[in-house]
Amino acid sequence: MIRIVLQILQNIISKNEVLFKIGGLFNLLILFVLFNLLGVGDFFQVFFC
Repeated sequence: MIRIVLQILQNIISKNEVLFKIGGLFNLLILFVLFNLLGVGDFFQVFFC
């Protein structure tokens, strides 16, 4: 059952790879904002820059 769900998810992801990448960038942006709110922005600046 789980394998079937994973296969379906993989098919959806492979078809919408661009959308998936955009979603990943959006998730990174949300994480970035959350970390800034938590005061861990310095770590991210060092990590990305």
